Amino acid sequence: MARHRALGSLGVTALLLAGCGAATETAPLPAGTKVEVSLQLSTTSVVIGDPVHTTVTMKNLTRRPITVKGCAANGWLHVGLENRAIRFSPGSLLMACAPTIKLAPGANDFPATISTSYSQCTSSSSVTASLPACTVRGGPPFLPAGRYTTKVVVTGLPAATVLAPRQVVTLRSPSS
Repeated sequence: MARHRALGSLGVTALLLAGCGAATETAPLPAGTKVEVSLQLSTTSVVIGDPVHTTVTMKNLTRRPITVKGCAANGWLHVGLENRAIRFSPGSLLMACAPTIKLAPGANDFPATISTSYSQCTSSSSVTASLPACTVRGGPPFLPAGRYTTKVVVTGLPAATVLAPRQVVTLRSPSS
């Protein structure tokens, strides 16, 4: 199958660190599966604040192009980290335009640079583990050191899409 490279201007936003390496499926895919998503990361252990380069591969298992049925204002593809205390939430999925992304049959790659910051923050007193106070510069703070699992959120793909398996990623403090 041919491998297709998607352009960065397609609205791919990765808000937090993603998983590493494409996982090998051992179980058969569910009936009706049309798209299979996998992640390949440059590393599974990173110092807090350093970016991580990743590739999200969307494998179209049909013989025809699939149109992504959405164009969210903040992107249609999100990859993040979460643990028991910190949940990954990509924010608003407000639709901003007509669908324009097509997945060709076979593998479609979407490169992304992912940060190790929270996906959101608040300037109010409603601080929680997943919604911390914004930093002085006005953006979300870095995630604390620890072990996280990846989470992929997509908008506009068929309901039977198989998302990438969760993978463990370790965030290290700068001194370690």
